[in-house]
Amino acid sequence: MLETIANIATIFLVLEGLVVLAVVTVLCFGLAKAMIIVRHKTVEIMPQVQGQARRLAVTTDDISQKVASPFIGLNARQTRFQAMAGRVFTGATRTAGRQPEGSKEQ
Repeated sequence: MLETIANIATIFLVLEGLVVLAVVTVLCFGLAKAMIIVRHKTVEIMPQVQGQARRLAVTTDDISQKVASPFIGLNARQTRFQAMAGRVFTGATRTAGRQPEGSKEQ
């Protein structure tokens, strides 16, 4: 009697394992199919996304150049003015290819 109950329990456990295996197999096939569909859609859409990203990069670069150029120009003019003022008031002459010496602070 006990042996029969053990056999029935084994059959139920095996059937339960098969059902779980079938569910997992169906889920894996469904996920694989979904990945194939998503990959196909991604391949179709990526050229458009890359074009938009390139356009955004170019626009961002242009705007940053427009924003930074006045400050760069102002810095260049200020440096040029300081160099001219230094030559005028201190009488220092600058030879070609030689950098002016900085102050020697102690």
